[in-house]
Amino acid sequence: MEVKALIENLTDSGCSAEGTRRAKALYEAGDMDGFVKYLRKCRCDLVEEMHDSQMTTSPGDIVLYSGNQIVIFYGSNSWAYTRLGKITGLDEKELEDTFGNGDVTISLSVGAQTASEAGEAFKRFAEEVWNVSLDGSSDEQVAEEGLKAMENWMRKIGVAMNISELGAKENMIDGITEGTLILEGGYKVLTKDEIRQILKDSL
Repeated sequence: MEVKALIENLTDSGCSAEGTRRAKALYEAGDMDGFVKYLRKCRCDLVEEMHDSQMTTSPGDIVLYSGNQIVIFYGSNSWAYTRLGKITGLDEKELEDTFGNGDVTISLSVGAQTASEAGEAFKRFAEEVWNVSLDGSSDEQVAEEGLKAMENWMRKIGVAMNISELGAKENMIDGITEGTLILEGGYKVLTKDEIRQILKDSL
């Protein structure tokens, strides 16, 4: 739904007259971040249709587009996106050489060196990506709400959250375990028993 059409439906979607007035003022002032955050704060029914915020990307930006597409930029563009992160350590030419030719497989993760840093990282993730705002709550509670929001979004776009959703059953675990190729490398070489337990925990 386009923003103008969304604004016209605010009252019908449960927003008060004052709420509609404030939302319109933010939009007319060009404050798209404030506009979306205000709708989320008011729990407007239409907010999911206007999740993204107007921004200009720069090389290395990782963004969410249309709620279901992750985009990595090696150039620049202005559009409505949700910022997820940024690739550092590569210049524009190196980014283009890496991502601009053919199919590329990437892996996204949230990493930290300590438990404290991990908690802070997930709290920022909850606040900046999912707009979680829990006054008086601990960092851990905010982080947990962010992870719940991410899981809800992943389910919404059809991502399987466990192997049961892919059709796996407990009586298939041994066969899957025996068919797993174990490579001598990586962070840890798993045993068959460890693989079997991971699969059971993933049902």
